[in-house]
Order: sequence, then structure tokens, then C-alpha cells
Amino acid sequence: MNRPTDAEQAAYALVDAALRHYPLTEAPAGLLPAVMARIQAVPTVPRFHLTWFDYAISFFGAGMAGCVLLLWRLFLSPSLTHLQTRFLAELSSTDLQLLTTMFLAGLTLTAAAVTVMAILFGDLRPRFIS
Repeated sequence: MNRPTDAEQAAYALVDAALRHYPLTEAPAGLLPAVMARIQAVPTVPRFHLTWFDYAISFFGAGMAGCVLLLWRLFLSPSLTHLQTRFLAELSSTDLQLLTTMFLAGLTLTAAAVTVMAILFGDLRPRFIS
């Protein structure tokens, strides 16, 4: 940062002295009511709060993450390798049509659940945002 020169410091001191001796004037009569009207016209923002749906989604996500970690640990456990081999044997001997039917049924149930949620919770935007 550059330091002001002596001439600049003298000019600053002269302006400062002039402003300190300048007489103060009264504010215009209509200024205070106009400012107060503008302050009162600003809408207040509602206080932030969480709804039951926010808690439900959080608990569901945490529960699903816990289940995934538990199943991951269960299937990677060395003492349960026989379960892995039995599961893979059942999966390989299962009819492809049955697997396809199960997949399509799961996809249909998921689509139905998303549709119901969209109908029930479709208008969840905050009310103070226009």
C-alpha cells in the first residue's frame, strides 16, 4: 500500500478541518416518515423450521445407509462364505423369466410409489418465495 505524500496529507488535513467546522443542518421533515414507511413495507421472512417430511426423509436415508453398510459387512464376512455361494448358486439356477418378472414388478412398484409421492407432496415449495 502506498503511503500518501506530505502534500496529500496536508490536503487531507485541510479537507478534514473544513468538514469538521461545516455547520450541521436538520434533516428534511418528510425524511423520517418516508424511511419508516419503507421499513414497515418490507415483508418479514418466516422463521426457518423443519417439517415432519424433512425428518422422515432424513431418518429414511440414514436407515437405508445403515442397512447397506450392515448387508455389505454381512456378505463380506469370511464366516459367511457359504451363504454367498448358496446365493450365487440359486441366482445362477433361477429361471431368467422369473428374474425379469421380479425386476419389472419392482420397477412398477417404484414408479407407483414415486407417483403417489408426487401427488401427495407435489407443492412443497416455501410460501414466501414467489
